[in-house]
Amino acid sequence: MNVELLTLKKDLNGKAPTEFVVLPEGKIEMHGKPPAFMKPEQGQMIIQEFAENGVDMVIDYEHQTLKDDIAPASGWIHCLEWENGIKVKCRWTDKAKQMIEAKEYRYFSPVFYVDTSTRDVVMLVNVALTNQPRMKHIEALVAKRNVNFMNPKKEDETMTKEEMQKFNELLKVGDEPTPDTLIEALKQVIDESQKDKSTIETMKAKLDKQPTAGNDILEALKLDASTDNAVVVAKINALMGVESSSSELAAKLAAQETVIAKMQADSMINEAISKGKVSKSELDNWANDLAMKSPEQFKQIVLSRKDFSIVPMQPTSSTTVPPSNAMSDAQLEINKMLGISDDQFKKYGGE
Repeated sequence: MNVELLTLKKDLNGKAPTEFVVLPEGKIEMHGKPPAFMKPEQGQMIIQEFAENGVDMVIDYEHQTLKDDIAPASGWIHCLEWENGIKVKCRWTDKAKQMIEAKEYRYFSPVFYVDTSTRDVVMLVNVALTNQPRMKHIEALVAKRNVNFMNPKKEDETMTKEEMQKFNELLKVGDEPTPDTLIEALKQVIDESQKDKSTIETMKAKLDKQPTAGNDILEALKLDASTDNAVVVAKINALMGVESSSSELAAKLAAQETVIAKMQADSMINEAISKGKVSKSELDNWANDLAMKSPEQFKQIVLSRKDFSIVPMQPTSSTTVPPSNAMSDAQLEINKMLGISDDQFKKYGGE
């Protein structure tokens, strides 16, 4: 299809159209130039770059934007779409709209770049209103997508060695880069970028579906949800240190209590011995243990005895010596309280 035949005569009953195809899909014929080709994949890339740029594209008069002169806009393109080629949606200035509807301007001419080896269209620069859409002096012939955007007036633009070296400093192709090696490296960068973008979006979607971890811990620690992890770890470590110190303190207190209990038991035992309230066999068999484990029972059983109630009996000529395992009334009472039978006492506890 000849791009010059795409005129603004589809004016919707004489009205200036607000959308039209500027680069048709397929072969594009031009005066004095080899044909160019508009492919869907290249078209989608051009549309994506326009959207990412986020700036309206100018429609000027007679390509004045390329002439370093005053270049008033006739309209602004605010959207690119694919519909059998690249279709633009635009808003005209009042002046341009009047001239179009008066048929003072009937044609348009896009400014675009092509790949010199494949002749594929790789970039749409802008669009102009014109009555002579010959496409001459507005197409920059460059190596693939490495274009010189600053000087589109030249008919035959190729990258200089200095320009290739600047690209090579970024892409790191090799010591002697060529346009082909540079474009391949650039494609790899773009491909990797798209993969990374896709991976990040997938991970973000998964994270958005998952509940926020650690809320219970933050609440228990009385910390805000935005608290840095280092602060959380520090507080946990501090609490662990307090717990360890508490355990050590408890052990020390327990040991001290044991010492105090031993001192109290020794004091009661010494008192019982000094007042003759306990015998050596009683101390060995149960009294020492009772004084440690149950001081109150020791007081009731032993210290409540009358003083000197346990006294060795001296045999005389007029009395009969009691057997060695004979029990006093006090001992019988103690045995009864402790649940010790007479036979058990005689066998194990008698003097």
